[in-house]
Amino acid sequence: MICDCDGVLIDSEAIAEHIIADRLKALWPRSDVSDTLRPLLGMRTQPLLERVAAELSCPIDADAIASIDAAVRMGAVQAPMIEGVNDALGAIALRKACASNSNADYVYSALTRTGLIGHFGERVFTADKVPNPKPAPDVYLAAARNLGVAPKHCVVVEDSVTGTRAAVAAGMTVLGFAGAKHIPGDQVHKLLAAVHCTEAQCKHKPGLRMTHATNQDTTASGAAQDAALPLSSITLDLLDAHITAPGYDRAALTAGIAHIGVGNFHRAHQARYIDCCLRLPGTAQWGICGIGLGNGASARAKADALRIQDGLYSLTEIGPDGREDVRIIGALVDYLHAPSDPDAVLTKLADPAIRIVSLTITEGGYNFDEASGEFRFDEPDIAHDLAGERPRTAFGFIVEALRRRRDAGIKAFTVMSCDNLRQNGDTARRAVLTFAAARDPELANWIERHVAFPNSMVDRIAPQVTPYMHARAHALTGDAAPVVAETFTQWVIEDHFSDGRPPLENVGVELCDDVWEWEAMKGRMLNASHMLLAYPALLLGHRLVHDGMADPDIAALLRVFMEQDVNPILPWPPGVNGLDYIDSTIERFSNAALADQLLRVAHDGASKIPVFHSKTISKLERDGRDISREALLLVCFQQYLRGVDDFGDTFAVDEKKLGPGDWNLLASGDPLAVLLMSPFVSLRLDQCGPFVEKFMQFHESVSSRETRKALRDAIRTAG
Repeated sequence: MICDCDGVLIDSEAIAEHIIADRLKALWPRSDVSDTLRPLLGMRTQPLLERVAAELSCPIDADAIASIDAAVRMGAVQAPMIEGVNDALGAIALRKACASNSNADYVYSALTRTGLIGHFGERVFTADKVPNPKPAPDVYLAAARNLGVAPKHCVVVEDSVTGTRAAVAAGMTVLGFAGAKHIPGDQVHKLLAAVHCTEAQCKHKPGLRMTHATNQDTTASGAAQDAALPLSSITLDLLDAHITAPGYDRAALTAGIAHIGVGNFHRAHQARYIDCCLRLPGTAQWGICGIGLGNGASARAKADALRIQDGLYSLTEIGPDGREDVRIIGALVDYLHAPSDPDAVLTKLADPAIRIVSLTITEGGYNFDEASGEFRFDEPDIAHDLAGERPRTAFGFIVEALRRRRDAGIKAFTVMSCDNLRQNGDTARRAVLTFAAARDPELANWIERHVAFPNSMVDRIAPQVTPYMHARAHALTGDAAPVVAETFTQWVIEDHFSDGRPPLENVGVELCDDVWEWEAMKGRMLNASHMLLAYPALLLGHRLVHDGMADPDIAALLRVFMEQDVNPILPWPPGVNGLDYIDSTIERFSNAALADQLLRVAHDGASKIPVFHSKTISKLERDGRDISREALLLVCFQQYLRGVDDFGDTFAVDEKKLGPGDWNLLASGDPLAVLLMSPFVSLRLDQCGPFVEKFMQFHESVSSRETRKALRDAIRTAG
């Protein structure tokens, strides 16, 4: 059981309300101060006063806030305990914690003075010890972690709307306490409203129970997603002042960019840059229309959430020191779910207002066979689109839209890949032209002459949003589709567009004539190191990236790889210091606040490893240099495919690009199986004696669940 302090354990809320109301009425001679103040009780004093001032459109300065806060603290010093609470706590045979929006010194003093501290001991959690106060769920989640109890198994006792929202956002059952002196008669209804529920509805849903002084109970509920007003255009003005809202008139925006594949990375990266662009004058025509191709339950849920939220969503940027910046991204002005309405997608792409079609369809989404390098016409959706049916694939939509534009005399749009692969623009160009030539050679010729395919380098870590991150973001913003990212971000793109572009150079994007050195730096250094980190770390029992980096052997392996294997052979871009970049990469991977998952990095390795490692492998092999780290990588990848770590714990393997023949090779028992799989066979590593020698050496250890020995051997061979 987790108890709020003020108003549940200590009868201080009435004192605080009286002091604040009297001080504010002296500042502002208005009759509606108390009515505005009362629903906000439970918040910390400063944000409470700022909210009251904002709602009443009255001024309040920092000195007044400090003076009122000091008066509240002084008045609360002698507040008594809630009548009967000591006996009630003693009669409840549950482990207990206290979670308060007040500061630690005050709460410990109040509980000690009243003799209640014995019920809680050291299990006292306060807003000044967590990143965000209530209505964020942080303080309740901290208490649950300390108790070692899942949030769904915790019961919270709360008296305020603010605290109720925090507890429900944490996924906990709430006992709404309505018996203290300060609580008005209509508080039951206000607490029910905090979770969007009426007393008539409350019997049918678990989640909130109302507890009155008379012991008459009614039950009510609220799922965690109901803890805050849903994010939308009409609720933007209700967000806390520390949350950055779009600084432009969204009603004036039109879509000039259509983006296919609106995943977390796009929303944390490209859309973030466009959001900044839209703050500049004369850019209202560069909003984004998102297009989703997926037809699974999660894809439809995302489409529904973004529509309900008017395209708005929250982006939480987390620095290495754990500091967070929350902003609402407003660049997404429309969202189309292609499987539900392909005609609407084609109409949008053929609209002259759309001047750029951008893509994030993943490294493996360009439909090229890894072994032969040929476009896979036998892929069912590609065959469907070539038959002239309503499109299902990015290439089907792009080519049909370009046909319509050509026939209508409309200028071609730019196709801008934002995927994390070398020469992404050239890859997109080849895929589009190959598909178009198979459908209509004349159309392919027109596309080749008129459509620009700029190459770009994109860089930002955007981890999966954990339930904890989701709950916090939702409690703060009402967002049902939040994204999270590190503070670092980079985008380098060739300045080659068919029909104009937004002023990207004014928001931190680097424009250049040729991006290949930037691609090489990021792909062969950062992405390659990410892969080298993921597989041995998983086998050693780690599940989070920063935990892997905290392992001295993993950290040493990555530094040897970057400094000795890659740095000497990498064509660094002008002005970039290699050792500084390596240090920055190590720092980014070590960001514990991101809680990035190793499995996110590891998945689809069959597509990513050849992209990020083949150039380095070939160069090391040609130069006769030590190839140990690359051999270790493929040994660990092969073992990862079995889904079991060195301690016998299992994990999910997601490798969609491996076919039945590849899995049969793995099952054959051939120690060199991975080298013969379709993604790697073209590298001919099974014919490279030095590579095979190192591979077999490490395979003996890794296959015996001695990955750490292999890892240390790979480090030891470095000069």
